[in-house]
Amino acid sequence: MQGGYGACSNTPQPEVCDGVDNNCDGIVDNEVPPTACVPPGTPPGQVYGGTSQCQQGLQPCNGVCQGYVGPSVGEICDGIDNDCDGLVDEGLTLGQQCGLATGSCEPGNVACVNGALVCQGGIGPQPEVCDGADNDCDGAVDEGPLTDGPAPGQESCWALPGNCCSWPSGSPVVTWCPPQGADCTTNGTLTSPCNHGTLTCSGGAWQCQGGLAPSPEVCDGVDNNCNGTLDDGNIPQVGLPCGTDIGECSMGQLACAGGMLDCVGDVGPTNELCNGLDDNCNGQVDDGVQSGMPCMPAYDTTLYPGDRTASPCTLGVQLCDPSGTTCVGGVGPQPEVCDGIDNDCDGSIDEVGAAPDGVSGQGVIGQPCGDTSGTCMPGTWACINGNVQCLGGQVAQPEQCDCQDNNCDGSVDNPPAGGSLCSAGKDCVQGANGCSCAPQCSGEFPCPPGQRCEPATVSPSGGMAYYCLPDYDAICGDCAAKTVTGTDGQVLCAPAGSTEAQCSQVPECVCKNQNGCREPCFGVTCAAGQQCAQVGPFAGTCTADTTCWSIPCGAGCGQACHSGTCVDNPCAVTPAPCGPDEVCKPSADFTDVSCVPSCADVTCPQGQACHDGVCIDTCTPACDPGQACNTAQTPPTCTTCLGQCPSGCCDPVTGQCGDCPCTGVVCPEGQTCSDGSCFDTSSGPGTGGAGGTGGSGGSGTTSSSTGTQGGVGGDEGGVWGLPTGGGGCSCEVGPGARSSNAWGAFAGLGLGLLLMRRRRRDPRSTHDVRNAQEVAR
Repeated sequence: MQGGYGACSNTPQPEVCDGVDNNCDGIVDNEVPPTACVPPGTPPGQVYGGTSQCQQGLQPCNGVCQGYVGPSVGEICDGIDNDCDGLVDEGLTLGQQCGLATGSCEPGNVACVNGALVCQGGIGPQPEVCDGADNDCDGAVDEGPLTDGPAPGQESCWALPGNCCSWPSGSPVVTWCPPQGADCTTNGTLTSPCNHGTLTCSGGAWQCQGGLAPSPEVCDGVDNNCNGTLDDGNIPQVGLPCGTDIGECSMGQLACAGGMLDCVGDVGPTNELCNGLDDNCNGQVDDGVQSGMPCMPAYDTTLYPGDRTASPCTLGVQLCDPSGTTCVGGVGPQPEVCDGIDNDCDGSIDEVGAAPDGVSGQGVIGQPCGDTSGTCMPGTWACINGNVQCLGGQVAQPEQCDCQDNNCDGSVDNPPAGGSLCSAGKDCVQGANGCSCAPQCSGEFPCPPGQRCEPATVSPSGGMAYYCLPDYDAICGDCAAKTVTGTDGQVLCAPAGSTEAQCSQVPECVCKNQNGCREPCFGVTCAAGQQCAQVGPFAGTCTADTTCWSIPCGAGCGQACHSGTCVDNPCAVTPAPCGPDEVCKPSADFTDVSCVPSCADVTCPQGQACHDGVCIDTCTPACDPGQACNTAQTPPTCTTCLGQCPSGCCDPVTGQCGDCPCTGVVCPEGQTCSDGSCFDTSSGPGTGGAGGTGGSGGSGTTSSSTGTQGGVGGDEGGVWGLPTGGGGCSCEVGPGARSSNAWGAFAGLGLGLLLMRRRRRDPRSTHDVRNAQEVAR
């Protein structure tokens, strides 16, 4: 029951914690104060209060004991009875060594005093003074700052007169008196470099150190006597003779200059030369001059610049004689001649170019050679394998019945002495389709299949009769589209661009009269040292040049003819290095490519031509034959080629023969290369360079997703460029720039001459059959 008074059976008493309302106020066990307590399980005998750490808790009526503080485990030095046993700081482990044992310090012992651990006894660190001892016990003796001398920044007072030094600006004022004799006031007033010195703590005492008194003047760039003037007065040795007068040397006099004694006016020794004099002044003439050392013979370095140490050049031996050093026994560079030897010692043998480094213009090199009568065609004298040979011409062949002067003796179809051009029963006759060996025919003697009985004229007598003549249209047909194999199944000729294993290029078939379609070299006989070229610009002709200038690289192998050697073309790889609308051009060394715009959609105004997609000025009017347009000059200028190239193309700047502009160039699909740029096949200038078998071409037409690989463009063959007899001056006149005017002019001229010759020789065929040797017998 809470609140109000209840029935009281007894007199009200003070309230106690007994569950009874003792004071009869209606509330049970109220106003009962808490009592001291310890938690159940507390060990007996603990001391509470005073210096003891233990404290009893308080427990309210019917409550829990709270606020009890018990003992710690172990006694510590803190002036408190931590374990509540009535004893303070008892049982501690004390007496361990403490403090420093270095320098002047001595260790003490650990003690518990007034509830704190202290180090009792020993000697502790003291301020450092100049006494040779480690007063502050830091391991260093007499290190600054020292308390028995002025502090840093106050040292200037040390040099003042008097015994003691005061520094009034400090707080408090420092007064320091050095020991007897330890002052720097005895040198008086001096001029630099002389000085009073500085008081320094050294050897456990203050001493004056670093002072410099005047001394006699010497030549050293220092004012030794401290009078304000350097190296003055009577300096020792100045004016005395010096040097030597032996040999070419002469004496001088010693003088003081720049703080050093120098021998002035003398002539000293030099390195000994081979000159009959004692240059090193050792009393011997020309001694020590190296003889027998290797040396290069004297030669004109203007004519022969650069490194000239290649074989056959050899070093000589240096000898010293009264006239001087002479190089004896060496071989220097000589003018290059066609002999298979590197005469000018530049690492290249029989190279093309102007004398004396090249063989161009020497003797007959570069001039026409061979016969021009009959079927013979002139070539060009060139240096091949160390010999001057006629390159590219058509030589005389055994006379055949073909209406031509095969042996180039001025007579057509003349039989050999005591013989006949045809087999028994046949005459050499000329019909509507040319000449051939044929038997007579009549209605009584019909012709075999493949022949027709037609009137013909006996060649060269002129008699008329009926003969069985070959039907060449039936025999040959379109040879360019045919494939001919031998008895062993080997392909002898095939359409252009065909290849066999190992990238060998298959020749294109030509009509060999009644022998039908055969390889170009069928029946061709070559002179010793020459071979018949099956492919390329000299197909069907005899040539001594076995480089790819004359015999192109195999088709379909991703190769190009660089400097006469087949190399991998970096533009003919998969994937293509350039975009489908870009032109890929190999670098000069065929190790990298550049991608440039095409000229297919570029129309240039009069007086300009397209080069790599940009219209540039060109020569107006067009250059004469034998010249090329140098577009690198402003304005463009016609430049004469420096020499004829029996192979490759001529660069008029260097005079060297090298690659032609379209070599290795890959054009976008449907475009061909002409003069180093790509044009639309249907409208570009010339016939372009879509592969083919040009001397500097790649490997024929290579169609791919990236386009067509350029060979020799239609304007790149010729009398000045390639030895094809059908083009013009292929001169490079700038980095990557060629003259299309010159190309076009020469191409037109050469092509016209070639067509005239072909019409005269073979009016019935579109193929070049000038080398056909096989006829019916």
